[in-house]
Amino acid sequence: MPQLKHSLKQEATMLCTVESNLSSMSTTYGARLDTALRLAKMDRQTLADQLGVSVQAIGQVIAGKTKALTAENSAQAARVLGVDGYWLATGEGDAGGAKPGAAKAAAPIWPFARIREADVRALSEGDRTFVEGAIALAVAQAGMNLTVAAPGVAERNDEPSGHIRPASIEAANDPDYIAIRKMQIKISAGVAGYSIDPEEDQGGGGLVFLPRLWVERRQLISHALFATSTRGMSMFPRVHEGDTIVVNTADSRQRTGEVFAVNHEGEFTIKRLQRHQNHWWLYSDNPDQASFPPVMCSERTQMIGKVVLLQAEQL
Repeated sequence: MPQLKHSLKQEATMLCTVESNLSSMSTTYGARLDTALRLAKMDRQTLADQLGVSVQAIGQVIAGKTKALTAENSAQAARVLGVDGYWLATGEGDAGGAKPGAAKAAAPIWPFARIREADVRALSEGDRTFVEGAIALAVAQAGMNLTVAAPGVAERNDEPSGHIRPASIEAANDPDYIAIRKMQIKISAGVAGYSIDPEEDQGGGGLVFLPRLWVERRQLISHALFATSTRGMSMFPRVHEGDTIVVNTADSRQRTGEVFAVNHEGEFTIKRLQRHQNHWWLYSDNPDQASFPPVMCSERTQMIGKVVLLQAEQL
């Protein structure tokens, strides 16, 4: 117990120090980036891997030798570090997103040392509900004197849900839905290329439908999207055999931690991209890493597009 109290006191002291330094350290972009790293308890190498840049580039920005990250990398850094992107870019407001002059609410303390709050906030609504349920169950089983309340109406937003609607006459005539192709991916003999063939067993001529508002909110282009059925168990337990994914072929820029449809050495696959030691790797989510080991990308690896939606066929 004394050791626990000492650790908690150290954590509280660190948080207070960082909080008090937010205003004084926000005069330069590099200082704000350094502050964000401290808040997230992340080292420079990890951030560099997340952004796909060198750790030296991060160091130069923090030292003021480089004015700032690119706008795209800055936005990604804000997401990774869990801070407000406007504050990081301009220094206005604060790291939590409060605008200048706004009443500052007490920030809740994130209690999990091994789970990043930003990662939880980035989950889909369904996944967040699952996580909240698991936390509530754990609290109840531990007999802790804590209340886990259901979110109120004011906490919800009007974010449209993404779901795939099978082809039908009703769907085709519904202006609230957009048709995209349901395809089979076949890699051509030349590994650098690939062919896309419509699935012949789809009742609507190889079409499925997505909510128009969901597509527009994400600034997606319908003709750059295609849906396909998954095969294999490399992404289990999140993705099962026969699930449906939607791929955005207009977005093939490599980003660590995100899931892409990939042509790797003549094979179509779905993998999570990670960058380690200046190399890109294809990772499977399946915990059986002996059967599904990471594979390093090569000149024979082609990003087909980012996976933007998963519709599971089973829980």
